[in-house]
Amino acid sequence: MQPSNNSPAAFKGTYSDFKLIKTRGVVSISFEVPVEQAQAALDVLGGMPLAATEVWCAVARLQKESEVAPPANSNQQTETLPRQEPSTPDGAKTKFRDMRMPNQAGILCNTEAFQRFVAERVGISDHSDASAVDYVRDYCGVKTRGDIRPRTPSGDRWTKLVDEYRTWMHEVV
Repeated sequence: MQPSNNSPAAFKGTYSDFKLIKTRGVVSISFEVPVEQAQAALDVLGGMPLAATEVWCAVARLQKESEVAPPANSNQQTETLPRQEPSTPDGAKTKFRDMRMPNQAGILCNTEAFQRFVAERVGISDHSDASAVDYVRDYCGVKTRGDIRPRTPSGDRWTKLVDEYRTWMHEVV
């Protein structure tokens, strides 16, 4: 279940516990949400977790409410990086930063948030994967996203674009 366009894309809670799970090589981090906000939090996360389904989320530290200015547009929807990432041969998940740049570009161009970021940059209302792909190719100076390589001008531009996108996402949230 994905959040609808009218539902919030984030929820807040308090960091409450940290637990090392050595057998799986992971850390479990717990957040507490007031009971009255539990359903909204579950809606954002897509419902109760299922053992066979992973839901990737982003976590950001918030300032104290007394220090936070109200957002300019509180109805704006946000989206994080895609929920599923490719697996390595041993079944471990590949982190976005460890993926090849063309793969990163392919993933981001298919996310609605990145498409909105691109549309906002070029001043158009169309936020589609095709417009995002065209923009990335033009911005990086390549014929295909597969030509984006590390330690080249196209790779440097891609890295800059991803950094600007992450900054934009931080401002939107």
